[in-house]
Amino acid sequence: MTNRSGEPKERPEPPVRRRARAAPAETISVYIAGAVHAPPRRKPSAASGRYIEDDSSRNRGRCIPITVQQTQHAAELHAALDALRCVSSDSVLTIVSTQSHLRDAINKKLPQWEHEGWVGVPNREILCCLAAELKARKAPTFFRVAAPGSPERALCRQAAMLAKRAVRAPTEEEWDFTLPNDMGLPGLSLQGNRQRVFYRSIREAKAPKVAQRQSTVKKLRVVREAAENIFGRRVTDADIWKAATAKDILPRTAQFLWKGLHDAHRIGH
Repeated sequence: MTNRSGEPKERPEPPVRRRARAAPAETISVYIAGAVHAPPRRKPSAASGRYIEDDSSRNRGRCIPITVQQTQHAAELHAALDALRCVSSDSVLTIVSTQSHLRDAINKKLPQWEHEGWVGVPNREILCCLAAELKARKAPTFFRVAAPGSPERALCRQAAMLAKRAVRAPTEEEWDFTLPNDMGLPGLSLQGNRQRVFYRSIREAKAPKVAQRQSTVKKLRVVREAAENIFGRRVTDADIWKAATAKDILPRTAQFLWKGLHDAHRIGH
């Protein structure tokens, strides 16, 4: 297109359209910890604690359910779930702890656990709920381990203090382990799994239907009490069975210990 003088007519430049900048997402750091209280000759109890700097209204400690293992690992898993639910899903969340087991469980072991249907995974109820809550969030979630001597370490100690206060004045807390809609993965994958996984899954499904041997329960209780009185160490039934079948023990000795724990030796009382 040209004008009357024969020179090309300049076209007006189109207006520049700029996209509206989205408001920056809120970034929140939640510091978590777990505490265990084990008085002499009494069952241990555990509690979780969460701490948010400059927001005391959302800081608290809670006792974990008595039906789960009363350990520090289990308490920190509950603290992580509590941290996820106290923050909006649109906020960028960073969960800071002094231990690395939570970060490793989510970043390294979670795909395998879901593929195997959570077979043989301790604390799988809380871990399954934790994984579903992470998938339901819209914003990223980060897990970080506080370095020794850092300010984050001091804030984690604040969360530990809240957990210790809760565990020394225990109250029955109700925890909701309901999974978000369409975020759970029930069952295990039929592709790529080993026969051992299917066998353990069948055993776990049938285990609640089989009553425990009372003689075995009594023997395990005697071993636990003896370990605490002599060595000052609290052990679980899983620790006892693992120690009795260790590779360093001769097969005949391991068989003797196994029968002794089941009270299956043919001797009189």
